[in-house]
Amino acid sequence: MNKSIASGVAALALAASAASAATIENVSGVVHEGGVAPAAGSPAADIKLGDFNSSIDDPILEIVGDTSIYGGVAHRTKTKYFDSWSMDFGADSYAATFNWQKTSANFDGRLVVSGIQYDLDDAGSVSLGTLTGLVTFNLDPLFGRFGPNPDEVATWDLQVSEVPLPAGMVLMLTGIAGIAGMRKLKKS
Repeated sequence: MNKSIASGVAALALAASAASAATIENVSGVVHEGGVAPAAGSPAADIKLGDFNSSIDDPILEIVGDTSIYGGVAHRTKTKYFDSWSMDFGADSYAATFNWQKTSANFDGRLVVSGIQYDLDDAGSVSLGTLTGLVTFNLDPLFGRFGPNPDEVATWDLQVSEVPLPAGMVLMLTGIAGIAGMRKLKKS
């Protein structure tokens, strides 16, 4: 196969895989992922999604405001389940916290956020720091000491809240715009 045909086939395959990824725009408020039901007492959903799967780019959630995602993950005997998704924060910065609670006798796992690993046990909370741009998430309930056989089920939630620009930054941007405006007036 010549190079131009091979690159055309590769481009077509890439376009087909990108087209299959679900992008959900203008996400804010309360989001419920499918799969295991959210923990009792979770707020009602503004957006209900299907079960996240092992594809890191399906879904891609385009975040536009404070968002809480509630979901669950289950590893059943002889089956492997993962929750994977991406979030696009654009140029904005968001403070993020991930919480989880086991709902079965055993649970341990691993959360990987854009390459940074967090080991999970029975229950807990971890600050993910400030997130911006495109961030990938993979929740693996199989990682850890329990191996492939016991059922492991947990509910989880991810809280993200926009970090406002510092007041000094707003003043600096206003000053730069004012200087630019004055220069334009002097030229005319």
